[in-house]
Amino acid sequence: KLKTELKTINLDFEKKNSIFRLLQEFIQNSLKHSKCKNIYIEINEIEEKLSISIEDDGIGFDLEKQSEGIGLSNMKRRANEIGADFELNSELGKGTRLVLRLRSVTI
Repeated sequence: KLKTELKTINLDFEKKNSIFRLLQEFIQNSLKHSKCKNIYIEINEIEEKLSISIEDDGIGFDLEKQSEGIGLSNMKRRANEIGADFELNSELGKGTRLVLRLRSVTI
């Protein structure tokens, strides 16, 4: 499910591609590991920043016990490369949520 109220987002190719790849990695991980039934994506403007959240309703995982694999490190690297804040939260039995906040975008 995708929810947005934005009409126009001006992003260069590098940012669009990085966001696409990052969301793709999250979705692949959700489908492969989380046993989720739904994935929700929401795109908003919050305090002049583009905010993208993606969340699954899967089994979640313990962030303290989970080792950082290639997928997660790639996601963090991509966020850093485009100047985005990266916030990942997960809780056993409650799914996983990623929030990206991009600075310096024209909406």
